[in-house]
Amino acid sequence: LRAYVELSEMCHDDRILNVEFKNKLKVKEYIRAWFVISEIANEHFDTKKQSLLETDDKLDVSNLLIISADALIALLAEKGKLAQGSAQKSIDLLTYWNMDHDVFSSPLFPTDQGNYLILSSIFLAGNPVRSIFRLLSHDEIDISFKGISSEKELERIFTRMGFRCSTGYKFYDDAGDGDIDCIAFKEDTFIICESKNIVPNESTYDRYRTTQLLTKKASQQANRAVKYVSANLSQISEKLSIKIASTSAVRIYPVIITNLFDFTGLVINGVPVCDFSAFGKFATAKYIYRTIRGKEGITRVPVKELFKGDVPTAAELLSQLRNPFQIEYQAKKLMTTSITQPMTKDLTLKVFDVRESEITDEEFETA
Repeated sequence: LRAYVELSEMCHDDRILNVEFKNKLKVKEYIRAWFVISEIANEHFDTKKQSLLETDDKLDVSNLLIISADALIALLAEKGKLAQGSAQKSIDLLTYWNMDHDVFSSPLFPTDQGNYLILSSIFLAGNPVRSIFRLLSHDEIDISFKGISSEKELERIFTRMGFRCSTGYKFYDDAGDGDIDCIAFKEDTFIICESKNIVPNESTYDRYRTTQLLTKKASQQANRAVKYVSANLSQISEKLSIKIASTSAVRIYPVIITNLFDFTGLVINGVPVCDFSAFGKFATAKYIYRTIRGKEGITRVPVKELFKGDVPTAAELLSQLRNPFQIEYQAKKLMTTSITQPMTKDLTLKVFDVRESEITDEEFETA
């Protein structure tokens, strides 16, 4: 269920669950198969972990998780509610068969005896959502609808805050063809949104590549769009059916909205980054609440007001995008200590410990 929700939220469209791979297996069936095998791997680890800790032979074949094809199909049918044909297709897709697939997407290995070796650690710690995008890309499956769905989600959020919007705006300038995912206007302020749906990061290198994407592509696209809007205010105003009293009073700001929450709060090339979840919640959540557990149960108490009116003003929205209160407050509450240990004449090891100090209601109210 968690993977279903994560995938749907990432694409802003439930249709992704019924997209078919080249072998006609549906994405939701792949997810069910993955978690059935994860359960098998977890049960195997629980029964073997003591012997794995005690044995001197870490490569003892009895500690490996090997299962027959028939038994695996039966388990997928019973626990995953998959038809026999879909069970076989999921095994085919999860089987590492050539260098085009990697072990993180396909962590089953066939044996000469017609069995399968299951790489338990990958099933237990891996991310099936990430694997799905990799496999869909390998099969050249068109999921371009996720970009359109993201634009519609942006329009829905901005409209809720009282902005006039236009999505999927095409333009042409000296650099050639361009497009703006979403243009929003309110209170003499244009907000130019560049939407980026990115496969979740699982390594330092993936994170580096994502940062490069946001830096070299998304922020440049956003800043280019700002220049175009600034030079074509009358055309944009007509598109949005708005009237601008004074062009000198107009302010234009870029923003990148992404599905990845761990980049929220960054400002790249002058462009703030925010995740869809935080962006959507700010549109409706006027207060930050503190959860208090007591004898009478759990209560939620408002401790911080994020905007004054029923909906945020353009200025309040921009302030939150550039300086997210939650992140700034948490940063102030971090306590860092370190231990320094000389290792050799030329090498010193320094270990840092970062912790968050307790948050009180009184501090929230004065923050």
